[in-house]
Amino acid sequence: MPIPVLIGAALVGGVIGAGGHISAREKNERAQRISEEAQRMYNEAKGSFELAKSRAEESLMNLGYAKKDVFDTSFRQFIIARERIKRTMVRETDYMNETAMFQIDSNELMELRQMSNIYESTFSNSAKGAAAGAAVAFAASGSLPLVGMMMEGAGSYLVAGEIGAAAGMAGSALSIGASMSPMAFIAAPVVLFTGISASMKADENLEKAQVMHSEAESASEQMKNSEILCNAVAHKSDMFHQLLVELNSMFSKCAAMSNSVTYEISINKREFTRKEYELLAVTESLAKAVKTIIDTPILSADGNSVDENAEKVYENTALQLPVLQQRVQVIDSYDYNVKPVALKQKNKDDLSMVEAMRNVSAVVVATFVFILLLVLLDNGLLFGMVFFSITFLTIMNNKTEFSFFKKLKSVITVSLAIEFIILLFYSCDYFTNLKYFLITDIVAFVIQLVVLVLCFQDKNLTNSIKMTITRVSASLALFCIGLLLYDIFANAIGISSLVTIILIEVLYIPGAFIAAFIADYI
Repeated sequence: MPIPVLIGAALVGGVIGAGGHISAREKNERAQRISEEAQRMYNEAKGSFELAKSRAEESLMNLGYAKKDVFDTSFRQFIIARERIKRTMVRETDYMNETAMFQIDSNELMELRQMSNIYESTFSNSAKGAAAGAAVAFAASGSLPLVGMMMEGAGSYLVAGEIGAAAGMAGSALSIGASMSPMAFIAAPVVLFTGISASMKADENLEKAQVMHSEAESASEQMKNSEILCNAVAHKSDMFHQLLVELNSMFSKCAAMSNSVTYEISINKREFTRKEYELLAVTESLAKAVKTIIDTPILSADGNSVDENAEKVYENTALQLPVLQQRVQVIDSYDYNVKPVALKQKNKDDLSMVEAMRNVSAVVVATFVFILLLVLLDNGLLFGMVFFSITFLTIMNNKTEFSFFKKLKSVITVSLAIEFIILLFYSCDYFTNLKYFLITDIVAFVIQLVVLVLCFQDKNLTNSIKMTITRVSASLALFCIGLLLYDIFANAIGISSLVTIILIEVLYIPGAFIAAFIADYI
């Protein structure tokens, strides 16, 4: 073949090849744009959904705990009063006249007793996370017995308190079988965004990006639907919460008065007056109204929508609210000449025993850790004391009601602060002379700062492990600052080591105590 022809063919081939490469580059750039758009779409939908989800969870939790408070106070007083009425041989029909809008029959009274017992075992000694899960489940399902059965399975974890497995039960409590599954609107769909290949497989990359965009679009649509449901759940929960609070403000007052009146009658062995019968009737009406609100689920049985009966129950009960308020005003105008009867703590001995065992175990385990470090390390006394304090505070109930353990916790917390103060005094020279000290110190400080920010964002910082993490992170963050100041003044500027450490300790001491106690005031 003539040389000019070969040269021409080569040029044409080069042009075609260049054109192909240009096309491939354009496709890859287009694939990258589609991929980035898919990620943006998904992240925006997920962010909006997460906000709605958090609001729904918070609203359900508030409603659940409001229901729990009713059982803890009003219903307990009401049940006690009804038991006394039964012992006086007074028939329900004697006071269930035209003044009673609603009536609690004997079966419902038995159910209230059972639910009150379940509430005690479910909430009183649960790990915080699991109790919160139970509160959400209670609000969503309206079925405390169902929640109680679920929580029984977590019993062994709850006794230990706030350990990983117990926290896991909170999630389980949110999705009790097919009959009640709030998690149906909490679980966000997952889309895996894989990077566009750096190779020149342009068609393959473009196809991958388009599939990715389609999946992101589908997932975003699912999350928008879930967001709508979350908003509806939050709105309905807030409505029921407000109505329950209004009803219980009257019910708690009448139940306490009924408890006092029946107590006085049982002591003096006299007959009920007409005004006392009226009090019992109004209390009965309020008990029925409150129970109706408590029993009404927010979510449907399949967990995919708001229960269709909820709106009807709300409207019917809200219509009766003005009449109930008027009758309570009449009751308030009467002088029953009785004093409130204090409620005794239910199952207090059992709960105290469990908490005492936990706090004692904290001392035992912490002592073992202290002895172990003392044996393993040549100069393990100080480190043994530090880890004794950390271990004790992690295991014990930081919100204990035992006066002895409250004082012991305060002593150990003070000890933790003092231990960090001593540790700083003796370790400044050692740490600041290490290779790469400056970088290591700054990185350590940033890590502790991030941990503290995460802890501060937790609005329910009552878990003992989280509280201890907060204390230690705050102490370590200040420790890093102390080391950095020592390095600057003693090593960089040349001030005497003794003078420097004294000045730093003067500044560090109040901060060390604040850091040690900071978790108690968040």
